[in-house]
Amino acid sequence: MELKIVQTCPGCGAAIELHEDDRLVTCPYCELINYKLDSGPERYVLPWTLPAHVGEDQLQFVPYIRFKGAVYFTTGMKDLHHKLVDTTRLAVNGSHFPASLRLRPRRCT
Repeated sequence: MELKIVQTCPGCGAAIELHEDDRLVTCPYCELINYKLDSGPERYVLPWTLPAHVGEDQLQFVPYIRFKGAVYFTTGMKDLHHKLVDTTRLAVNGSHFPASLRLRPRRCT
């Protein structure tokens, strides 16, 4: 899934459309070059689609956090190892939902 971001040009106020991995974008109207700054972790929300046979009262929001990166650890005085981590964890305490989605996130994106 390719996400697109729409932001307002600070020069002319026009809407600029950029892709999620773009850092430099040029306004097609005033040709002002914009640099996208990260203001924190990216947040993505799936579009609201609900089948006709499912009512809103049947839904429950359960937040999960995705962790993706490298973990470094030692097994001795000189042995440094690493492994790649890509997992999900439940984002609330005391829930009756599983701690992990048990999905391979790379398959879902």
